[in-house]
Amino acid sequence: MVDFDGPYGRFVIEDPTDRGRKYLFVATGVGIAPYHSFVRSYPGLDYVLVHGVRYCEERYDREAYEGGRYIACVSREDGGDYRGRVTEYLREHRVDPGTICYLCGSNAMIAEAYDILRGQGVPGDNLFTEIFF
Repeated sequence: MVDFDGPYGRFVIEDPTDRGRKYLFVATGVGIAPYHSFVRSYPGLDYVLVHGVRYCEERYDREAYEGGRYIACVSREDGGDYRGRVTEYLREHRVDPGTICYLCGSNAMIAEAYDILRGQGVPGDNLFTEIFF
Protein backbone atom coordinates (compact mmCIF):
# COMPACT_ATOMS: atom_id res chain seq x y z
CA MET A 1 0.00 0.00 0.00
CA VAL A 2 1.20 3.51 -0.84
CA ASP A 3 0.05 6.64 1.00
CA PHE A 4 0.34 10.11 -0.50
CA ASP A 5 0.30 13.42 1.39
CA GLY A 6 -0.08 17.04 0.36
CA PRO A 7 0.28 19.44 -1.16
CA TYR A 8 -0.79 21.61 1.74
CA GLY A 9 -0.12 25.18 0.67
CA ARG A 10 0.21 27.49 -2.29
CA PHE A 11 3.63 28.39 -3.61
CA VAL A 12 2.61 30.61 -6.50
CA ILE A 13 2.79 34.28 -7.34
CA GLU A 14 -0.74 35.46 -6.66
CA ASP A 15 -0.79 38.58 -8.85
CA PRO A 16 2.15 38.74 -11.28
CA THR A 17 0.60 41.79 -12.97
CA ASP A 18 1.20 43.94 -9.87
CA ARG A 19 4.48 45.43 -11.08
CA GLY A 20 4.83 47.59 -7.97
CA ARG A 21 5.64 44.58 -5.77
CA LYS A 22 9.16 43.59 -4.85
CA TYR A 23 9.96 39.92 -4.45
CA LEU A 24 12.68 38.11 -2.54
CA PHE A 25 13.33 34.51 -3.53
CA VAL A 26 15.47 32.55 -1.05
CA ALA A 27 16.69 29.05 -1.86
CA THR A 28 19.14 26.42 -0.78
CA GLY A 29 20.43 23.88 -3.29
CA VAL A 30 17.84 22.59 -5.73
CA GLY A 31 15.20 24.68 -3.95
CA ILE A 32 15.97 27.19 -6.68
CA ALA A 33 13.74 25.26 -9.13
CA PRO A 34 10.42 27.09 -8.54
CA TYR A 35 12.09 30.48 -8.95
CA HIS A 36 13.40 29.53 -12.34
CA SER A 37 9.79 28.88 -13.32
CA PHE A 38 8.54 32.13 -11.71
CA VAL A 39 11.08 34.25 -13.58
CA ARG A 40 10.44 32.57 -16.94
CA SER A 41 6.66 32.66 -16.52
CA TYR A 42 6.45 36.29 -15.41
CA PRO A 43 9.03 38.47 -17.17
CA GLY A 44 9.40 41.88 -15.60
CA LEU A 45 9.14 40.79 -11.97
CA ASP A 46 11.12 42.99 -9.59
CA TYR A 47 12.99 40.28 -7.73
CA VAL A 48 16.22 39.33 -6.04
CA LEU A 49 17.16 35.67 -5.73
CA VAL A 50 19.44 34.65 -2.86
CA HIS A 51 20.75 31.12 -3.46
CA GLY A 52 22.67 29.17 -0.85
CA VAL A 53 25.07 26.45 -1.97
CA ARG A 54 28.16 24.78 -0.56
CA TYR A 55 30.37 25.08 -3.65
CA CYS A 56 30.45 27.41 -6.65
CA GLU A 57 29.76 24.54 -9.06
CA GLU A 58 26.30 24.21 -7.45
CA ARG A 59 25.10 27.63 -8.67
CA TYR A 60 22.48 26.08 -10.95
CA ASP A 61 21.42 28.10 -14.02
CA ARG A 62 22.66 31.38 -12.54
CA GLU A 63 23.04 32.78 -16.06
CA ALA A 64 19.27 32.43 -16.52
CA TYR A 65 18.65 35.36 -14.16
CA GLU A 66 18.99 39.04 -15.03
CA GLY A 67 22.23 40.71 -14.04
CA GLY A 68 22.37 41.76 -10.40
CA ARG A 69 19.29 39.72 -9.44
CA TYR A 70 21.07 36.45 -8.54
CA ILE A 71 23.15 36.39 -5.36
CA ALA A 72 25.13 33.23 -4.71
CA CYS A 73 25.84 32.58 -1.04
CA VAL A 74 28.62 30.00 -1.10
CA SER A 75 29.43 28.53 2.29
CA ARG A 76 32.50 26.35 1.76
CA GLU A 77 34.70 28.24 -0.70
CA ASP A 78 35.37 31.68 -2.13
CA GLY A 79 34.03 32.68 -5.53
CA GLY A 80 30.37 33.45 -4.87
CA ASP A 81 28.75 36.82 -4.39
CA TYR A 82 28.72 36.28 -0.63
CA ARG A 83 30.82 33.90 1.49
CA GLY A 84 28.46 32.23 3.94
CA ARG A 85 24.94 30.93 4.37
CA VAL A 86 21.78 32.59 3.09
CA THR A 87 20.64 33.17 6.67
CA GLU A 88 23.83 35.11 7.42
CA TYR A 89 23.23 37.15 4.27
CA LEU A 90 19.67 37.94 5.39
CA ARG A 91 20.88 39.06 8.83
CA GLU A 92 23.35 41.47 7.20
CA HIS A 93 21.01 42.77 4.46
CA ARG A 94 17.69 43.99 5.83
CA VAL A 95 14.59 43.31 3.79
CA ASP A 96 11.91 45.95 3.32
CA PRO A 97 8.79 44.80 5.20
CA GLY A 98 6.66 45.28 2.07
CA THR A 99 8.65 42.69 0.13
CA ILE A 100 6.91 39.44 -0.81
CA CYS A 101 9.28 36.67 0.32
CA TYR A 102 9.40 33.08 -0.90
CA LEU A 103 11.56 30.52 0.91
CA CYS A 104 12.33 27.14 -0.65
CA GLY A 105 14.88 24.59 0.45
CA SER A 106 15.90 22.82 3.61
CA ASN A 107 13.64 22.85 6.63
CA ALA A 108 16.35 24.34 8.86
CA MET A 109 17.02 27.23 6.46
CA ILE A 110 13.33 28.00 6.09
CA ALA A 111 12.72 28.07 9.84
CA GLU A 112 15.73 30.32 10.47
CA ALA A 113 15.08 32.65 7.51
CA TYR A 114 11.41 32.94 8.48
CA ASP A 115 12.40 34.08 11.98
CA ILE A 116 14.98 36.53 10.62
CA LEU A 117 12.50 38.10 8.19
CA ARG A 118 9.76 38.33 10.83
CA GLY A 119 12.31 40.01 13.11
CA GLN A 120 12.96 42.57 10.35
CA GLY A 121 9.26 43.43 10.24
CA VAL A 122 8.13 41.33 7.27
CA PRO A 123 4.53 40.29 8.08
CA GLY A 124 3.58 36.63 7.98
CA ASP A 125 1.18 37.36 5.09
CA ASN A 126 4.23 38.26 2.95
CA LEU A 127 6.07 34.99 3.65
CA PHE A 128 5.55 31.83 1.60
CA THR A 129 7.44 28.62 2.27
CA GLU A 130 8.06 25.32 0.56
CA ILE A 131 10.23 22.68 2.17
CA PHE A 132 12.00 21.16 -0.82
CA PHE A 133 14.03 18.54 1.04
